[in-house]
Amino acid sequence: MNMHLHPGPRDDRVLYLGPEHRAKKLFLNPQDGETSNIKMKRGDATFWDKVYRDEITLTKKVIKYIGYVGFKGVYGCGYRRLDRALIEALVERWRPETNTFHLPFGEMTVTLDDINVLWGLPVEGEALTGFESSSGYNERRKLCQDYLGFDTQSSDYKNNMIKMSTMIIFMLQNPISSQSTEEECIKRARCVSFILCAKTVLADGNNAHASLHLLDNLKDLKSSGQKSWGAALACLYRELSKGAKPDVVTMGGPMSLLQIWAWTRILPLAPRILDEKINWKEPYGARWAEHEVDGLGFIGQESMRMRNMGPDHYYNNFGGIQDMTAQLIGAVNQNDHPSYIQTNPINFETDNTATCTKTKYTWTWSKGVSG
Repeated sequence: MNMHLHPGPRDDRVLYLGPEHRAKKLFLNPQDGETSNIKMKRGDATFWDKVYRDEITLTKKVIKYIGYVGFKGVYGCGYRRLDRALIEALVERWRPETNTFHLPFGEMTVTLDDINVLWGLPVEGEALTGFESSSGYNERRKLCQDYLGFDTQSSDYKNNMIKMSTMIIFMLQNPISSQSTEEECIKRARCVSFILCAKTVLADGNNAHASLHLLDNLKDLKSSGQKSWGAALACLYRELSKGAKPDVVTMGGPMSLLQIWAWTRILPLAPRILDEKINWKEPYGARWAEHEVDGLGFIGQESMRMRNMGPDHYYNNFGGIQDMTAQLIGAVNQNDHPSYIQTNPINFETDNTATCTKTKYTWTWSKGVSG
């Protein structure tokens, strides 16, 4: 390494972290970019595996109640493998000082609009708040009985967290059917929403347990859907800032959201979509939903191909993409930077990135008081 090269920035009054950011470490040790070094921790794979295999049954009524919470869009987006190389490359470009990605073609960041459009999460209304407090076994047991619909043993808990396997086993052993009561459907919807909240939307990096304090925001399903779930954005920012530290090797957070955001905003990085017949009743991010978790299907194969790449593959892509206008309309040079997404012919008269033949696409939810 030529030590006369300056890793930047030239003016550190804004980007002041310097050696405290992992970019400096990568500059001094470029070979680190050949493999992925950060482990993305999540705990929703087993749940989605059982759902896709129809071992966990969810009726239309249950999904309706999940929609009351505001998670119907998250459920509709389904499960997707994480491209660790892509996520790690984005983490290296993340600047905690400004909460933006610094890329060769400019600064970008994930916004509340992205959360609303890509996942369908409501972002208007009362802010999602809460705090963790200690509780005894009897209090935890009653909470699970009253709101999740199952009994527990003391061994099912770790501090104020419940085992994910306990909830999965309960749903497997007690399937929901058209004969299920209203109360059973509501509790099952709350159980699924709890898993989505703890392991997808506000993933904390703990694969085996979910914090029961999140249930406070799910007790009344309809009022939950009138809250702002912008906390997902705060969770993402926090985990990205944590990952930007040089020696961090594990991360949590809604990284599946970050991945579909990157696929949407930086088109040459996205997998190919074979069927462009988009269901406009689903959030925009559902176009990349996987329907198998074992690698079947084109998207799965593409994900496996990308898994074998190191972050340096994306560093090279970032360095080669300079024209933001071309980037946004997907008109990047096919020879140098092949695009993995099939795009429709560009129509400069209307916004063809989110329209259908009759009306402009808008994802709407019940909204509370603007916050």
